Order: sequence, then C-alpha cells, then structure tokens
Amino acid sequence: MTDSYHIVKHCRICGDNDFSTILDLGKTPLANSFLSTHNEKELFVSLTLRICNSCALVQLKEVVNPEIMFKEYPYRTSSSQTLPQHFKNMAREIVSMCHYSGISSPRVYDIGSNDGTLLKALVDEGAHSIGIEPAANLRRIAKARGMVSVPGYFNRTIANELVNNFGFGKAVIANNVLGHVDDLNDFVSGVYDLLEPGGIFICEVHYLGDLIQNVEYDTIYHEHLSYFSISPLLKLLHNNGFCIIDVKRFDIHGGILRVTAGKSNAPDVKLPIITNEENWGLYDVEYLEVFNQRVQYQITLLQDLLYDIKNKDKRIVGYGAPAKGNTLLNVCKIGSSVLDYITDTTLEKQGKFTPGTHIPVNSPSIYKTDKPDYALLLAWNFLPEIIKNETNFRGKFIVPIPSPKILL
Repeated sequence: MTDSYHIVKHCRICGDNDFSTILDLGKTPLANSFLSTHNEKELFVSLTLRICNSCALVQLKEVVNPEIMFKEYPYRTSSSQTLPQHFKNMAREIVSMCHYSGISSPRVYDIGSNDGTLLKALVDEGAHSIGIEPAANLRRIAKARGMVSVPGYFNRTIANELVNNFGFGKAVIANNVLGHVDDLNDFVSGVYDLLEPGGIFICEVHYLGDLIQNVEYDTIYHEHLSYFSISPLLKLLHNNGFCIIDVKRFDIHGGILRVTAGKSNAPDVKLPIITNEENWGLYDVEYLEVFNQRVQYQITLLQDLLYDIKNKDKRIVGYGAPAKGNTLLNVCKIGSSVLDYITDTTLEKQGKFTPGTHIPVNSPSIYKTDKPDYALLLAWNFLPEIIKNETNFRGKFIVPIPSPKILL
C-alpha cells in the first residue's frame, strides 16, 4: 500500500479473494498524465488484468489514487462529434421514458458529467439536470455553459446530500463511470438512495466481449478498474435492489453496453446475451488466458509494420491522443523515433508530451503545412468521423485495432 496506489485483495463486487491473471502489460504511466516537459517525474504502475473466479468480474490488480487521475482531467466529452450526438439521442430516449411515466420536467442526475455535454442535451429535451463531477476544470466548463455541476466522487454520502439539496431523481445516469469506481457496491447503493420509487438507473460500460473479441488491449489503463461482461454487472445491480429493464449494445468507444435498471422488485427482462456469453466462453479462465497470446501477437504485428515503414524513410505521425493511445504507445514501445508528433483537438493536451513515450502533441492545424506519409489512428474508435473530417489528408491512415492495417 502506498499513497499513490494499492493492490486489490478482494473482488469489488462479491468480496472473494480468488483471482486468475489473464493479462500482464507491465508497468505503464498513467494514461492521461500528459507532461509539460521531458523531465517531469512520472508514476508507473503495473497493468495486470485478473478475473474473479467467483463472480467473473475482470478487474485490474492495482488501484491508483483517484485524486491523482481525476482532480484535473484532460478528456472532454465534446471533443468529438460522435459522442455528443450519442448523448443527444440518449437524452431524448431517457426524457421520453420519464414522460411516459407522466413527468413533464424530470429531475435527472448525471454522475461523471464531464464538461456538461449530456447535461445540456437533457435540458434541451426538457429535463432538470444536475451533474456530479470531480474534475475542477470540467466543472468550470459545464458551469460556463449554464449547467449545474456539483463537485465530488459519487458515493452513498454524496447521494444523501444531493437528495437534501435538490430532491430525488427520476433518472440517474453514469456513462463510462462504473469502470472507474473502486467501491462499486457503495456507488450503486448510492444511486438507489438518490432515485425516487420507480426511478431508473442508466449506465454505459465498456463491454468486455468487444475488448476480448477485437483484441482492444489499448482500452486497458489505470482509470478503468473493471471490465464488464453482463453477468457480474447484473449481480452488482441485483445486490443493490435493482431489476433489469433493458440491455443494449452500441459500437461507440469500440463497443459498450447500456443497461437500464429500475428501482423496483419487478422481474428482470429475459437476456439472451448471458447465454451467448456463456457459450462464447467469456467467463472461462482458459478462454480469457488465450487473450494474452493474441495481444502479444498483435503488438508484434504493429511494431513490424511501423518499423518497416520507417526503414523506407517515410514519416509517421499519430492521430489523436486519447488515453487508450498512450497504453498502446507504451506497451508497443512506440516513441518519438517512430512518430514525429501526435495531433489532438483537446486544448489541454496541445503543447504537451505523451506520458512515458514523450511524443509532442500538436493541434491538427499542423496538417495545413506538414505533409506526413502516414498517420497512426490512436483514436481508431472514431474512425468514420476522422475519415469524414480529414478529406484533405494526403497520407495514409494506419488502423492498429483489431489488427494493424493500412487504409488505402
């Protein structure tokens, strides 16, 4: 145990201590810890993925202090076009569900509300939205947009404070938040306390099924403590008083699940996805251990492709500086000798250097004067949007996931 991180001794859903290791990516820096200079001290922590042999939750072995990762956060929800549209559709659907229950202006809480993109979409649909966000820089952006954004890491104590200050919610949303939470039962029980009777909880999580099938090893980083398949996620919700209303899968972020749960003792909807996961082997340790071999193979393929291009005296840059990209760069040992620079639209990242690999991050405006031969798509999960926006790019794109390829 240190002030920076600690080793997990018990599963954060069922409390068991029987784990099997399925992947070890070695020690890497924190994926969003961009540097102002090359000389800054960096924290390296092991990226070891384990499965609980009792409830099948896949989770990291080490947990980094959230204050180190989330006090100031460089990722903005509004930095792409794809995610805001996804949230607009989500807001419309949620408010429609609330209207169906006879509520004209529902109170909706958004946990991990980031820069207020979803909060604004909810307001536009007629909801009264309230955000909870630990990152001070993101709260400032949300408030500048006229949104209510409350500081803190959500838990049961904060839930009771929100009820006292604002009232119960008809809906609570947590998009790509559960994976960041260490004490999951406290979090979900807090959601239960925050909801009015008959209220709904909507959470989106990165889907383990897509991660395994598409060898999305770059999605593994220290902010993502848990990697959900449906069975352990349902166990978590059931343990804290929720029934399952709906489960949907979306392609965004490389594959996510959206689970809608109700504060009710009604029976669950039938979920064929559980049978599919069992048949697939997603709870089978031996099946998951093969993932390690597939990851190592894909890493070698990418390294060979990039070094072959460099040996032909061609220039390569990186496109996008997401957290997942920094896992890929560090695990594949891709540094400034391979990539001249990386471009990203996020202002907080521009002018800085990537953690561990120390590659400079520039504005995409550099493409107006510079003409690199290739661009490695580190933000490959937004591939359609990138292709649409970069019609003037005259080089070739390299897509690293699920298997490295050059788009011709």
